[in-house]
Amino acid sequence: MIDVLFLVDYCNAVLSGLPKSTIAPLQRVLNAAARVVCGLRPRDHVTDALIGLHWLPVAASSSSFVCWCTKR
Repeated sequence: MIDVLFLVDYCNAVLSGLPKSTIAPLQRVLNAAARVVCGLRPRDHVTDALIGLHWLPVAASSSSFVCWCTKR
């Protein structure tokens, strides 16, 4: 699971500007990982778990990564 999260985070610059239809499957993977880490059931809301883990949504993470690289 850590490998999957690393790859999603590693590819942030590539994900910037892609349509939501492309980002949605990656967001589902992130949501599933948060459910496993927090021990949530499939029907539980994952937003609070993502906030508690300090994980940004994929779209926000990719845009913040590009901003960080640009500022640097």
